[in-house]
Amino acid sequence: MKIPWLAREQLALHVEPIELRAIVFKGARILRWGAQPLRPQVLQQNLVAEPHAFHEALSQLLTTLGISTAKTSLSFHHGRAIQRVLELPLVPDKLLAETVERQARREFPLPLEEIYLTWQQLPTQGNHRQIFAVGLPRQSVDSYIAALQQTQLKITSLDLKTLALARAVNHPQIIIVDLESTATKILLIRDFIPQIVRTITLLDADKFSVQERAGQLIREIQRMLDFHQSSRTASQPHWIPQICLTGALAPGNDLAAPLEAKWSLAHPQPTLTLPPDLPLLHYLPNLGLIMKES
Repeated sequence: MKIPWLAREQLALHVEPIELRAIVFKGARILRWGAQPLRPQVLQQNLVAEPHAFHEALSQLLTTLGISTAKTSLSFHHGRAIQRVLELPLVPDKLLAETVERQARREFPLPLEEIYLTWQQLPTQGNHRQIFAVGLPRQSVDSYIAALQQTQLKITSLDLKTLALARAVNHPQIIIVDLESTATKILLIRDFIPQIVRTITLLDADKFSVQERAGQLIREIQRMLDFHQSSRTASQPHWIPQICLTGALAPGNDLAAPLEAKWSLAHPQPTLTLPPDLPLLHYLPNLGLIMKES
């Protein structure tokens, strides 16, 4: 049993392509938070390309937060991460791991020798087991771990941004539109699991109107919905989607109104007590990490 007042301070660290974001927490209590910019060249092609610059930025952030050593949960964006819902026959439990690996070899676009594979069982559907499997390229993960080993942080768990975000939004059926300056991610969530993830570059706000940019985003969301509806199993009932805006650019974004005119908007519902001045939409991946640890 965890005793909150005996818990030590921990760190939830999220890495964006051009920013480090961190929350210091104790048990389920949020203590401090902060962010530190990264030069665009520091992270390249999902790798820590400049470990020294990464270390300098992280050290500055840790100094600002008043923490130097802590158990750390890490999440990061990865453009080549693989997420699949695998359908397997009802094999005995002792054969499940072997069966998952065999199916992942068939469906994953990368050899298993080049990724870290993790998976979890989903509720059984008829005569099949459903497995949510994630593959992270080893080279990328190893580069993050090597960079963090230059500090006194102890990495206790790794997570994809998409998974941490879905956990923090905490709606079983939702479409998340994650608005960041480097890219926009669209996540279709069913039963709390990201079923489809797409990354797009929105039209430039300085060159295109709100209507044009909203039209682009609405078309992308509708394509995702159409694809999901055409491929869903009979066991998945039809649903009327809601949209949840997240990310650093979400607060006050002018795309909210045209999206709300087509679909209803929902708000994140993290299962944590939040300080009133915490920029919620900015730090949702960090909150997802804390929820995983709490």
